[in-house]
This record gives sequence, C-alpha cells and structure tokens, in this order.
Amino acid sequence: MTTEKHDPWALLREARDQLVGVQGMGKATQTIARIDAALAGRDKPGEELNAEQRIWRAYRNRELTEDEARERLAALKAEDKA
Repeated sequence: MTTEKHDPWALLREARDQLVGVQGMGKATQTIARIDAALAGRDKPGEELNAEQRIWRAYRNRELTEDEARERLAALKAEDKA
C-alpha cells in the first residue's frame, strides 16, 4: 500500500480495492459494505460546503494535488479581492 500515514480515508479506499479481489469470501463482502458506508457518510453534500471547503475536500479525496488546491485557493482569494 502507498497510503500516507495521516490519511485514514485513503487507507480505507485502498483496503476496499484490495478486498474486491477476494470478494468470494462472505466476510470480505461484509467488510466492503462497511467501508462503503463509512466512506459515503464521511463528507457533507457539496452544497453545504463553501468554495474553500470544496477545494480542500477535493484535495483530501485525492482529486487535486496540493499544488492544484493551493492554486485554486489563491485564485479564489484573488476573486474575493476584486
């Protein structure tokens, strides 16, 4: 696994992906369902978050790199000043 130690949610996503290959076992299927439930309940819906929170959530979910997140935050702050 290549998960960063500080990101337990990424660890859950990686563990889920590994368990999918072992899905013939009943216990693995139950564990996958529990992981899916934990991941689904983790985030608020997008409309409840402000723009800055959505950027950091995308970074946390590995949809953006840290540099991309910081660039978007800088652009957001520049828009606010304008």
